[in-house]
Amino acid sequence: MTILLDWLTADRKIAMWSFIGDWTWDDLVKIDHEWSASVRDLPFTVYLVHDFREAGRPPEHLLTRLPQILNLPHITDLTNMSNVHTLIGTSGILRRAAEIYSRVYGRLNLVDTPEEALELVAQAQEIPVN
Repeated sequence: MTILLDWLTADRKIAMWSFIGDWTWDDLVKIDHEWSASVRDLPFTVYLVHDFREAGRPPEHLLTRLPQILNLPHITDLTNMSNVHTLIGTSGILRRAAEIYSRVYGRLNLVDTPEEALELVAQAQEIPVN
């Protein structure tokens, strides 16, 4: 698998998926199902950061498959999932796809470093999540 899961905080409130090398839709679906099952019953808001700094090629037909992301469990099933969505290090077609997704489906925060992502999460934690 080319998508790795790591917790950025010991309290399991901020997770990071790191995309390493080329990745596939199957990789994304698999990690999403595994991660969603592991956080479903946590009694607090969970923040998810996606790190693409070491990502290779995204899956084929990325732009036409954007609507499929809306059907992933971390979007459809989790009531404790934050609405702050942050991507680190996007470029090329992946950045373009993220920009289109932001305009059509919901805002994505595009940043260059993990520190910037953590700053956004810190700001969001000060705002009550309904």
